[in-house]
Amino acid sequence: MKQITCIILAAMLLLCGGFGYEHLLAGRSTDINRNGELSDIAESVTAIPLKPINGRSLTEAHDIQKEGNDLFLISQGVLYRFNRQGELICQITDPKEIQVAGYLVHSLKRQLIVLGNVNDIYYYTFDGELLFKKKLRKDFNEEQLMSAVLHRGKIYTAERVMATDTLRRPCIKQQVQVYDTYFRPLESHPIVETALSHPVLSPNTQSVCLRVSPGGRIYAYSAPYESEHLLRDSLYLHQQGEMAGVNEDDVPLLPVSLGSRYWLAVNQHAEEADRRYVFCWDCYDNQAWELNDGFTDDFFQTGSVAALEPMDLYGHTYSFTKRGETLRHAFPEAVDSTVVFIVRMKA
Repeated sequence: MKQITCIILAAMLLLCGGFGYEHLLAGRSTDINRNGELSDIAESVTAIPLKPINGRSLTEAHDIQKEGNDLFLISQGVLYRFNRQGELICQITDPKEIQVAGYLVHSLKRQLIVLGNVNDIYYYTFDGELLFKKKLRKDFNEEQLMSAVLHRGKIYTAERVMATDTLRRPCIKQQVQVYDTYFRPLESHPIVETALSHPVLSPNTQSVCLRVSPGGRIYAYSAPYESEHLLRDSLYLHQQGEMAGVNEDDVPLLPVSLGSRYWLAVNQHAEEADRRYVFCWDCYDNQAWELNDGFTDDFFQTGSVAALEPMDLYGHTYSFTKRGETLRHAFPEAVDSTVVFIVRMKA
């Protein structure tokens, strides 16, 4: 009898715990902030007005990376190297030769591995000297490569590949291909969806980026088209473990980008403006933000910041750019220029 009573009590505790957790998750949606300032998540923001090149200002800049005092960025398909004062050091690529789609910074060799022209790979020094170029693969094209990162001396790419399912029907699968720094293939790993507390709502499988978790594991991140379950997903993943249920040889696909403190999901490409969002969850203070227009810049008063781009694989540093009238208050002399802002997240 005593044994049966213990079993019943244990079952009731498990059941109550489950209900409690479900109630906790369900109730968290009311805690989402609909307004937020950049200082809520940022320790500091550094502004770098880009000086004109031959009298002409850059109209846009993206894929910004920093290495020491160097600032690399892409503008209109050209890769540039600036210093941290916004002065041009050199133009790395020639637009007549390559339209840059992305690049990797090899800091140890002081080299830039540049991807473009469908499947071309160019290797440059930091001073813009072309070392050599090669083709990635004969059967490779832009539609297959979704993301490429350099991590611990190896290149990891998220790719779409043709495969067959269990019934031997043709299908497209996603995988992470590992290369050495000369793009010689080493190994591959399937990208698999992480178990969540519900079916993934409107997954965006067209935009997959690779990141490194706080524990040092490569994972894939894709912000869903809809933000409805992102807080619930974050709480569930944090409670269960971000990589729970995923084999060591597989690469988990997560709906949020993991930082040591802040988890973010940014979708600014929806056709309807009201479906664009910036989601952020602070796993230290258990605060969350879901913002259509992004965080308000209370450092330089440049308006809303919606397009936060990661500058590293770990979620420590982000960037955004501004140009035009939004700079009138803090940079009246740089209204016609592009200003790069580097955001260092709170630890």
